[in-house]
Amino acid sequence: MSEHTFKGKHFPMEAHFVHQAEDGTLAVIGSVFKPGKNNPALSALTAKKLKAGESVTLKNLNIQALLPKDSKSFQLKGSLTTPPCSENVTWVVLKTPVQADAAQFKAMRDIIGGENNRPVQPLNDREVNEDK
Repeated sequence: MSEHTFKGKHFPMEAHFVHQAEDGTLAVIGSVFKPGKNNPALSALTAKKLKAGESVTLKNLNIQALLPKDSKSFQLKGSLTTPPCSENVTWVVLKTPVQADAAQFKAMRDIIGGENNRPVQPLNDREVNEDK
């Protein structure tokens, strides 16, 4: 399930692309997924049933298939969503969902071991900017 909500609603899945600058600052691009057609990039990710701690090297993965064509987004300062939940992360959450099918959602949950989204955090004094 997505960790970000849109007007209070979750999407079935959200992918995070974490980037770290040489000075240690972090930026994360979030891409949400909605039910629809099979996503070939996710098929490559779910082809092998991984066990906890196991990894696989993917060659020729089409990252573009995991991102929408429309780059409009929400931007905010937040934190990582997994420990150590470091603060001062620049988030860019893409507005347009990408499609994936039900079997792919299930396969990703199976690999991860279930839902892994943390509860939605309060905005507090954070400002959310939006591309129009």
